[in-house]
Amino acid sequence: MTAYLGGQVVHQTVPLIVPDPALPAGDMPARKRLHLPQGDLAQIHNSPEPIHFIAWIELKAGGIRGNHIHRRKQEYLYLLAGSATLTLEHAQTRQRVTLDLAAGDLVLIEPGIAHAIASPVAGEAIEYSPQAFDPADTERYPLTSA
Repeated sequence: MTAYLGGQVVHQTVPLIVPDPALPAGDMPARKRLHLPQGDLAQIHNSPEPIHFIAWIELKAGGIRGNHIHRRKQEYLYLLAGSATLTLEHAQTRQRVTLDLAAGDLVLIEPGIAHAIASPVAGEAIEYSPQAFDPADTERYPLTSA
């Protein structure tokens, strides 16, 4: 797990685990991808913190999503498939960071951090948040272009 922009962005690769039935399940991390005989399962949120917004995002090859900022909404972005480049900028300090994401990566973006996701190949992502979506909380903030 790595923090950026004063800890307001946290990036981690959710670990891929092949469970061993001989070991206690309680020793596993809360966030994990389980490689099971019947198919993989990604457990990306296991917390008493509620989720009030969930969205599936199609990432088209060569496309850009985002280029905006939220002043109140905290969001998580989990890359299901493909690869992407996430550009982030702290609105007050103008400090910028670019993260290369692969399937299985999870990023927490706190309010006040502008973000844009560029996808060189087609992919899919899930966005979720403890706050409900409010269109008035989404402000255009151009970071990158196609």
